Amino acid sequence: MVKSIMIELDISKIKNSPGTKYHLVKEFKMQPIQAGLEEVIFNTPVRLDVSIANNGRSIAVAGSFETKIKLACGRCLEIFDMPVREEINEFYYNTGKQEINPDEGGEDWIPFRGDSIDVAPEVARTILASLPMKLLCRDDCRGLCQSCGKNLNVEKCDCNKDDIDIRLVKLKQLLEKDE
Repeated sequence: MVKSIMIELDISKIKNSPGTKYHLVKEFKMQPIQAGLEEVIFNTPVRLDVSIANNGRSIAVAGSFETKIKLACGRCLEIFDMPVREEINEFYYNTGKQEINPDEGGEDWIPFRGDSIDVAPEVARTILASLPMKLLCRDDCRGLCQSCGKNLNVEKCDCNKDDIDIRLVKLKQLLEKDE
């Protein structure tokens, strides 16, 4: 999903001090991520604005992030920019202090080791989950001509629009008869 990039949050000062927290605003560069056949490219760094808190049993990371990503339109294939602003709310547990019992709601908690937490996988997962099923450069995108392949947002084509699927010929005849 994410190619060897980390968004590391330093927790060395709070990991052994339950009840402590701090606020962090920081920008990170992300490598492109794969979304099926589509590659999501980051136009701007990811701007992370989070609170990081030691709640005794885990480290909570809560806040938001924003960035702009570059995608290909699903209709016209043109590249377009899409702003992304999403919330992040994750819990991390220290694998060196195995105190988490899955029956206590910790099954979604993410393991960490050391003095930092990598939130890049969660950022990537959240971005992928927020993408619409059909990526469109704009709501009224006209797409490509099915005959000649011209981008109908940019230019008209002179293709014969009377070409009809052989399975729909009878329907076309019925509609013409009603006119």
